[in-house]
Amino acid sequence: MSSPRRGVDLLVLFLLYVVPVGVAAVLLTRAGLGVLALALLSVEAVVAVSVWAVRRAPEPARPVQPSRRPWLVPLVMLGALGLLVLVAMVAAQTR
Repeated sequence: MSSPRRGVDLLVLFLLYVVPVGVAAVLLTRAGLGVLALALLSVEAVVAVSVWAVRRAPEPARPVQPSRRPWLVPLVMLGALGLLVLVAMVAAQTR
């Protein structure tokens, strides 16, 4: 079960973070800036996932082993860059 303190924290998070970002996205969309609203939501989603990942309980220390897939992070970064370029190209074509 969750503690009352956690419920209050989630309510504050919702009222002070989620609602204003959602309202801003809706207003941007209504003003004809849907791509900017999508970018705002994407950035906020990355921030929220990053904060969630950092706030998780730490795992017990274990010996560091080399990655079996050292190519994965650079590939994901290149994919994200390609996606940004694609969104920019589509946004430029819609003007």
